[in-house]
Amino acid sequence: FTSRPTLKGYIRSMNSFLQACKHIELMAPATSYTSELLRLAMGVAQHHDAVTGTSKQHVADDYAERLAIGQTQCENLINTGIKHLTGSVNDLYSCRLAANESTCHITGDTTKSIFTFIVYNPRSTAKDIYLRIPMSSSAYRLVNPSDPTAFVSYIPTHYTSYQINPKALPIEAIVHLKVPGMGFTTFQLKKDFGVDYRIVLKSIPVVKTENIRIESESLIVYFDGESGSLKQVVDKKSQKTLRISAKFMNYRSNVGDKLDRQTSGAYIFRPVYGTVAQDIDRPILKNYLPGEFVTEVWQSFGDWVNLVYRVYVNKPYIEVEWTVGPIPMDHGREVILRYSTDLDSGKTFYTDSNGREMLRRVLDYQPTWSLNQTEPVAGNYYPVNSRISIKDMESHFTVLTDRSQGGSSLSSGQVELMLHRRMYKDDFKGVGEPLNETQFGHGLITRGRHWLFYSDLDSYGDHRDIGLDLFYQPVVSVGSDVEVGKIPRSGIQNTNKDLNVVTFERFDETSLIVRLENIRSKSEGGKMISADLKKIFGAYFSENFKELGLAGDRPIEKVVKDLKNHTKYDSGSIIVLKPLQIRTFIFNKKTAV
Repeated sequence: FTSRPTLKGYIRSMNSFLQACKHIELMAPATSYTSELLRLAMGVAQHHDAVTGTSKQHVADDYAERLAIGQTQCENLINTGIKHLTGSVNDLYSCRLAANESTCHITGDTTKSIFTFIVYNPRSTAKDIYLRIPMSSSAYRLVNPSDPTAFVSYIPTHYTSYQINPKALPIEAIVHLKVPGMGFTTFQLKKDFGVDYRIVLKSIPVVKTENIRIESESLIVYFDGESGSLKQVVDKKSQKTLRISAKFMNYRSNVGDKLDRQTSGAYIFRPVYGTVAQDIDRPILKNYLPGEFVTEVWQSFGDWVNLVYRVYVNKPYIEVEWTVGPIPMDHGREVILRYSTDLDSGKTFYTDSNGREMLRRVLDYQPTWSLNQTEPVAGNYYPVNSRISIKDMESHFTVLTDRSQGGSSLSSGQVELMLHRRMYKDDFKGVGEPLNETQFGHGLITRGRHWLFYSDLDSYGDHRDIGLDLFYQPVVSVGSDVEVGKIPRSGIQNTNKDLNVVTFERFDETSLIVRLENIRSKSEGGKMISADLKKIFGAYFSENFKELGLAGDRPIEKVVKDLKNHTKYDSGSIIVLKPLQIRTFIFNKKTAV
């Protein structure tokens, strides 16, 4: 579930990016660039030896190369399309801001005095985002934002970025702005050597005996003043308090023993029998950077594991950015991040099924057969595609992930997720080589994010909305000395955060296909949603629309046995979605106005 974590993260990010690419392909006039190469690469990446990480290294490299080729093609499509939609004269380019390396060839050019950014939000509802842009310096002020509430601050680049790429830029601009659903926001950063406007987050000394207290609109968060460790979270809405800690630990990989010759490898997770996860060094507070919109706490665990906590002023979650590697090769290691809380969750926890239903899991138990548990750790691990939760009678604690990971709750109140793996033995399941990823002559460094969401059970279903924000990452086009003639209007109009437009793309030369999803389950407070296709899709809508089966390959009447019951709440262009239902429609293609 965790093998090859960087490939897993790349595939997840390219899913969101592909949706944006298909949106722009539909909105803008046709060019020589298409989404086809990325579509094909993403299709291949779903193979059971691709996203799973169970291929040989050179095959995994090929999967990544195919994704990169498709990504470049889509970047050209998006930049060309946005150039047309905005009436820009000069060319636009892409900076892969979500990459590990904290660099951008455009914003790193110190000879340029102004940079223009055009941000597209692929989610169908408006997003309040914090865009992190690598910069050569903080001598740039925010000008001409289409969102009047936009704000910029600067923060030093995290020191681990230089381990990943020695050419990482020294400063990150954090731009806080709002972007409409499937719509655009623009702003510029202009060089100005004045100092009045610059707000640079700087380290603040911490008295070792005092806690660090950070308050946002939703949370009060406490950290230990000496170690930087997370200690306590208060949900301001319910006034409930969660005691919590986070530890990096590792399991020692089994190389075969008297009980079983099976080793740990790309397919198999099997720690040394009878052992538990061991701490990876002691945590040390490295930096405390308070800001008006975001506050960061930097923490290290030895010289190869680092953590950054971020508390945003208007977000209901805590962002945890982890960086792991290079893993030492003294023996095989399986690195986890374990969150321990005081929730009385017992033996029960919940993991998502491909981002949709939450499935109940119970330690050492299977509901359909009598389980003889021989692997007390690995036998209780489950795939976590997007989130894992624990609950008691009043509250929940949910961890949302930015890629597929293996996870479990091995004790009451605990959640653990495996982040990275490295070993020197094959597991003899078909790969034929050890899972030993390297880069630039040393072990692979991987970086990712968790979003920690704590609230009472009444707000538990909000993890759906938060999860979509994590999945749909903004797409940014940037140019130097580019003037934006106009701001394109949003592709659709949707204000219901429980209604998600899953698909919005060309179907063939004469039509387009859309899919709509009711994101909440009934147990999470989900209700039937009425959606007016004409109002949502505007000029893209056609009166003679047709419903198809989920796959979009046949009419709905050939999929649903009782069509009358399926459509009994529909009326004209208004369709109704039950909790967690997805419906697919085809429109005759029009040019939006």
